[in-house]
Amino acid sequence: MTMTVQQIIDGTIRKTTILPLPHDRTCDHLIIGDPETEVTGIVTTFMATVDVIRRAHELGANFIITHEPTWFTGQDDNDISWLEGDAVYDRKRALLEEYGIAVWRFHDHMHMDPRDGIYRGFDEQMGWAEYRMPPQKDSDLFPKGSFDGCYEIPETTLEALAREVQEKLDMPVLRAIGDPKAKITRAAVLVGGGSLGLGVEQMPMELMHQRDIQVMLCGDITEWTLPAYVRDAYQLGMNRSALILGHEKSEEPGMRHLPAWLKSIVGDIPVTAVSAGEPFTYFLQKQSDRTLPAEESLSDAAERLAKEGKRELFAVDVTVTEVRETTVEGTVYRELPFEGTFTGPLLSGVIGPGGVDRQIMRPGEEPDICAAYDLIGEKDGETLRVHVENRNRGGHWKPTLMTTAPALATLNGRDCEAILEGRPQGPVVHIFG
Repeated sequence: MTMTVQQIIDGTIRKTTILPLPHDRTCDHLIIGDPETEVTGIVTTFMATVDVIRRAHELGANFIITHEPTWFTGQDDNDISWLEGDAVYDRKRALLEEYGIAVWRFHDHMHMDPRDGIYRGFDEQMGWAEYRMPPQKDSDLFPKGSFDGCYEIPETTLEALAREVQEKLDMPVLRAIGDPKAKITRAAVLVGGGSLGLGVEQMPMELMHQRDIQVMLCGDITEWTLPAYVRDAYQLGMNRSALILGHEKSEEPGMRHLPAWLKSIVGDIPVTAVSAGEPFTYFLQKQSDRTLPAEESLSDAAERLAKEGKRELFAVDVTVTEVRETTVEGTVYRELPFEGTFTGPLLSGVIGPGGVDRQIMRPGEEPDICAAYDLIGEKDGETLRVHVENRNRGGHWKPTLMTTAPALATLNGRDCEAILEGRPQGPVVHIFG
């Protein structure tokens, strides 16, 4: 099956059942490229970033369908005179031209689809389609008969819902307002800029009031509108809360699930969803991770522990692979999955799958930190495993070792202490016992 860029655009708009919007009343334009180009492959994405463009080229795709702007403003290509001579624009455009990639924006028609294509993808990703509440009959917040983003979900808590969102939307960091233990049965989701009110600042708050919403899942926010309202309600003892997803994470599911929806239009033309990715890097404040004190070198620590009858059992080289974090009323809940290798006089090998450092940081209290992982190695043709739980107690790391391997049985019950050498990618953990 062969199709041109324009044929795919026309077919996509037709499937939404929305009449094509006039060019001057929509941002859904062919941003770059020839509409008569024969399409070899399609990439769907939240935003056509440079990395997405490069990935599309690697996949052999010459057509990107993006939800958000390519040229950095909401109106996108309507007026790009301000970019004249700008190196970022020039080099990004040159990259698209070099690869022969056309970019079309699918935004207004997608949202105007009777089921809203972005919400359709969100429902599929979260498994919430069956929980949509019917439209309000007597409300002017949304067009009559249209979905207003409200859901009646099985009872959960704010903390459990936050964890579910983090897992299903792949969010290492999630901001929240409210009581982690609050019971939740009614949620509203305002994706992208919807949580700013769509031109009416008070709309999200009115929606919470009219629908008795307990938690609002937001895209973009202005801190002195909806977040201030929710925080005041919470501080007054009301069951109100919010989870701040951000624009990209709230709308990406719509583009992630678009390839299946496009299948009936494009046939056997390959369609791949490519994530634009979390736009931010998070610098986390270090809190009481005990590394070597300034006055104590590793050799000094080894000498001190030797006087206590302890020797180094393992040196564990840790590389953190991800940071997952949420903050609720000042308490930080953090998970750091990791991988790595280890050496020691009894066994050397790798850190097994599932190693994770869990941290709870409560204001004014000592951090509750525990790293749990398995050390796996080969000895005399046999695979041996040592389970480690390394907990911070009073500023000291006190690992507990457990193994069922007879060759390592003396590790069970040992009084151990760990010293951490801090590094940006993760510490080297020296376990003495």
